[in-house]
Amino acid sequence: SSPPATQGARGLLVAVLSALIGGLILNLMPCVLPVLVLKVLSLIEKSGSSRRESLRHGFYFSAGVIVCFWALAGILLLLQLGGRQVGWGFQFQSPAFVAALSVLFFFLALSMWGIVNIDVPWFVRNWIGGGSGGANPFANGIIATLAATPCTAPFMGSALGYALTQSFPATLLVFTALGLGMALPYLVLCAFPEFLKFVPKPGRWMITFKRFLAVPFFLTVLWLGWVLWTSRGVASVAFLSAGLVIAGAAFVIERGKFAFPIGLAGVLIAVGGANFAPAMSLEQRTSSEQIAWQPYSAQALQDALSQGKSVFIDFTASWCLSCQVNERVALENPQVVEALREHGVVTLKADWTSYDERITQALAGYGKNSIPVYVLYIPGQAQPVFFPELITPAIVLEGLKRIP
Repeated sequence: SSPPATQGARGLLVAVLSALIGGLILNLMPCVLPVLVLKVLSLIEKSGSSRRESLRHGFYFSAGVIVCFWALAGILLLLQLGGRQVGWGFQFQSPAFVAALSVLFFFLALSMWGIVNIDVPWFVRNWIGGGSGGANPFANGIIATLAATPCTAPFMGSALGYALTQSFPATLLVFTALGLGMALPYLVLCAFPEFLKFVPKPGRWMITFKRFLAVPFFLTVLWLGWVLWTSRGVASVAFLSAGLVIAGAAFVIERGKFAFPIGLAGVLIAVGGANFAPAMSLEQRTSSEQIAWQPYSAQALQDALSQGKSVFIDFTASWCLSCQVNERVALENPQVVEALREHGVVTLKADWTSYDERITQALAGYGKNSIPVYVLYIPGQAQPVFFPELITPAIVLEGLKRIP
């Protein structure tokens, strides 16, 4: 039966506040390094501007963030209406999207080195801000959001799980709060330029500074290549690398009338090749992990529980940077590995790097649609133990102490 209106309103309020806090925390997550670069450069460029101009700049950036969150919410809802269960970060399950994002960050890095000049098309500039300079911060807001989607911040997972099971207005409200939370620190700094009085004025020193800040973009390209390797195999990475080399060389060496067609050919090779290259089977993937992970399945979970064993499930993906940090910092900690072994815990890994409907359904069963998610089943306890999105060795060890 439908819950009372007061409970529904209270649940929506909690979800909106959680989304707002989660969006704020998202600025501190490991996936937002390129985002911070964009924000730092924008703040320096506007440090000498008037309050009105700075506020307009912050408004367009925030609008880009929120509009991108709206677009992601709409795509998620349309896919669900079409009968496909998807979750946060679903676009990174597409090798074509990962390759396209690699190309984007690669050219952004070249742009910061002064090799290529990237700007939004003229018709976009006329549509956004009427030529008032709002198009570039608007585009930066979109890029910042796309770069941040591999991460799920604390409070954010529960808000997303709630939003995608509600009506369209409620979903839109939660995603708006999420985007506003992410854009809020930048918007506040733009609204109060006096906070930027210690930021040096733009000058020739920014040329060297931009080249230094291009490094995170190149590192992001390497990370996205690693994501392709873990999900599709070496052939996909080979096409991506060849396409980037061709596209980059076209602008570094040619720089003439043939630069654009050669660069476009390189982009098509990178994206098309990465998408259509033969995928690497699960059996071909090697692992040097200390924990004896088993592939997740509902049957494997039931078999372990029927034998009276504790079960720890790690819902993860290669493109989820929070997951990778948690695994390196917490799950691969020697004390945690030893505690899992001593308690005889069956460890199941639900790898969501590529789309897997079984894993999506399992997450939905927990009221989740984003990762990371960590679940511990203990014999004799009706409800499993859920760990937070960001874990430490102490948090995991404390949870394992509940096992008899």
